[in-house]
Amino acid sequence: MSLLLRAVDIVDRYRWRWLLVESATGRPLADHPVGLDPSAPEIAALTHLYTHIRQAADADAETARLGEWMGTQVLGASIGRAIVAERPTVVLVEGAARVCPLPLELSAVDGRSLARREDIVLVHGTDSIDRPKADIGEALRILAVFSQPTDTTALALRRERFALTTLVRTLSARHSLAIELDVLQYGVTRKHLSERMTLRGGPDLVHISGHGTAGHLILEHPDGAPDVVTTDELVELLRPGHRRLKLVVTSACESAATGAFDGRRWLGLPHVHTPVVAAAAPDPPESLARTVARGLECAVLAMRHPVTDEYCIALADELYRGLFHLELPVDTAVARAVPRAAGPHPSRGRPALSVFTPTLHGASAIGLALVPPRGTPRLDVHAPSMAAFPPEPACFVGRTALLTEAGRALAPRSGRTAVFLHGPAGIGKTACALELAYRRQGTFAVCAYWMAPPADGFTGALADLAGALERQLRPFGFTMTDSVRDVAQLRAFLPRLTELLEVQGLLLVLDGVETLLTADGRWRDPRWEGLVDAMVGHGGESRVVFTGRVVPIGLRGNEVSAHEVPPLSLDETALMIQDLPRTRDHLDAADHARRIEFVHAAGGFPGRLLDAEARPRESFAVSAPTPPVFRPPVVAAFTPRPPSPPAVPPPRREEMSPGATVAALARGVAGIETHPSGRTLLERKLRRLAGVSDRETTVAFGRFSLGAAALLTDRALYWYDRTSSTVEAVRYPTFPTRLFRPVDGPPGVDPTHIDLGDGVPRPVGTEAADVASLLRAVGEALRGA
Repeated sequence: MSLLLRAVDIVDRYRWRWLLVESATGRPLADHPVGLDPSAPEIAALTHLYTHIRQAADADAETARLGEWMGTQVLGASIGRAIVAERPTVVLVEGAARVCPLPLELSAVDGRSLARREDIVLVHGTDSIDRPKADIGEALRILAVFSQPTDTTALALRRERFALTTLVRTLSARHSLAIELDVLQYGVTRKHLSERMTLRGGPDLVHISGHGTAGHLILEHPDGAPDVVTTDELVELLRPGHRRLKLVVTSACESAATGAFDGRRWLGLPHVHTPVVAAAAPDPPESLARTVARGLECAVLAMRHPVTDEYCIALADELYRGLFHLELPVDTAVARAVPRAAGPHPSRGRPALSVFTPTLHGASAIGLALVPPRGTPRLDVHAPSMAAFPPEPACFVGRTALLTEAGRALAPRSGRTAVFLHGPAGIGKTACALELAYRRQGTFAVCAYWMAPPADGFTGALADLAGALERQLRPFGFTMTDSVRDVAQLRAFLPRLTELLEVQGLLLVLDGVETLLTADGRWRDPRWEGLVDAMVGHGGESRVVFTGRVVPIGLRGNEVSAHEVPPLSLDETALMIQDLPRTRDHLDAADHARRIEFVHAAGGFPGRLLDAEARPRESFAVSAPTPPVFRPPVVAAFTPRPPSPPAVPPPRREEMSPGATVAALARGVAGIETHPSGRTLLERKLRRLAGVSDRETTVAFGRFSLGAAALLTDRALYWYDRTSSTVEAVRYPTFPTRLFRPVDGPPGVDPTHIDLGDGVPRPVGTEAADVASLLRAVGEALRGA
């Protein structure tokens, strides 16, 4: 049965009357007068429910208490009992936008919240006239948007996307369902979103996940910077497909950033919240959902509060199984999915508020069927173009900036014909290449993959490549084996290869080519130089992705976009560890020092984490060079502390020998030059500090540069340098003061003075003079750049 719950006799936001009637007949079932005290602590708690529950000593108990209060004071016991008596039922709520916005789903009836009941769902009306939509047609179309600007905190969106694509692929194959899934990730600009909404009349369903603030969605500018999209702008971006669009599912409130925070806290590391963007006077999330539902005349499932990626994945899985496999209408599928995704009991991955976070808007959701047509499934949706590729990496985190930049090179009319991903072993070059290939496969006619042989097999590598390409490029009648038998035949063949790549849109991935190169980047087999020039020297839409530890000398600069694969940041490392069950379980049982040591040894290398995951428990460790000894003052400075005020605990007196400390700083500064990414990463972080006034820049630079040098004395803390937490921590005045507080040093160390940038000279060891000069020189160069 369908019920209608209306707010009537509205006096103000805190005084009105609920009237519950049967939708079909209008027969009243119950009513409840509401008279709330605006100063009641429950009102403040429910208005800021996410923050309140996060700070509660007992989140479960406080959630239950507020649920009981909602059930008696807001919804009313008579209304609640009448709704439960009519189950299974869908309740259309009207007029709630004109009264105090409180989460009705939290209301408890007989000790159990409405959201926990699979046979009751609340649908919030939007006062819109829902006109008929275009039929689904031959296939149900889904557009999935995963947006993470490069300068925002780490998200686990790739994990969500992988889970969604795997689910759709599985349902399509097992149940012969015709579903077209179009994924937009890495470089999600307004232009790209609008184009996808226009393509063939648009999708039936849009799934949006990513960074956001209340009432806003954050897309990406072409350079990867955050692009704040207001509610009205989002409606206009989606409008080209509104005649077909039936359902929008969105979780755009920094949803997965919570996972990074929890991971850092679990590792025993600090967290300093840095807002994604500054947004003035945002609308509440319900306003975004109502506006989209009303403007596009569709149903919207939105999130009131930030949600973890684990809950996002579980909710999508339950929702889409209900819609596509069980053929449930949207309202019933949501009622079933929300409590199942939350699980029977709250957990770290699915906290207490998860079940009360989803909110369904738009009367069109009631009875709306999104059943994919039956069709002949493609048992391998990647065949034939991806048949020779390794499987898509199941665990992949971060690298958003790299994949965005490299993705632009692979795009049509980019002016580039190749991408070269380089870096040390274990840094994740192959995983990045596969991520690029799987995400871009739809823009190429055929994709081909080849892994270079070990170093001792370089003499037969060319013939091996020819055979692999012949097998994978058969649709084009491609032959190459006979053309590599001697140099003359190869020379005659290369122009034909260039012509093929110019005329046809092919994607070639040549993995691990460092075995074909000398240490200084020269081809061990000279024939490869001409072959690579032929592959990249065309003006067509084919692209080649190379990976290797060494970049070849003389590689065409204009055509090839070379990118060093960076290590994972601390947030990204924490997120990846959450995806490795054996590693996570092992570290769960370890103390703080062991966890720090583990992250320290991993050094941001995914390969080391995966290697540790595969090891037997008794030999669990990270394979890495012997790390330098921790500097106790630096470790102490980065131990967990209360978020406000952000004070750094002073180290013990015996740990503060100025001579030893500054000597360690000098070694750390030298590491900027010796580490392949050291200077780039340090300068990138320092440049971000240049957005403040001159005096603040000087002060921040003085504090940060010394802090950065200290971090560079230890490899684990070097990776921390790439997180916002470090930037914030070293700007606190207490950090350099306590870290370099003058104490009695060993005999023979003469005190001198160093200015930390705040005009207060302090005595430290004589070695500080050279360190300060170097750091100030770097700072002047940066400010003058």
